[in-house]
Amino acid sequence: MADILSNFVNEAWLMIEDEDFHALQHSASHLCSCARALGHAFISDVAGMLVVSASEEESERCHLFLAVIQREWNTVMD
Repeated sequence: MADILSNFVNEAWLMIEDEDFHALQHSASHLCSCARALGHAFISDVAGMLVVSASEEESERCHLFLAVIQREWNTVMD
């Protein structure tokens, strides 16, 4: 999960900057599934909200949900 999330977070920030919402939506959907399967329900739920925000091309909400995912993972890792 650490590798998946690390790669996702780094790429997601770039996708938001580039306004590549389709790719962000796809990546967040993948994270949602992986997190759920690995028992990280909260990260999965927030990734699901990120999927919806990306589909609506709402960059501010995408930033918010991505920051929550990053903060939650940092908390889990500490």
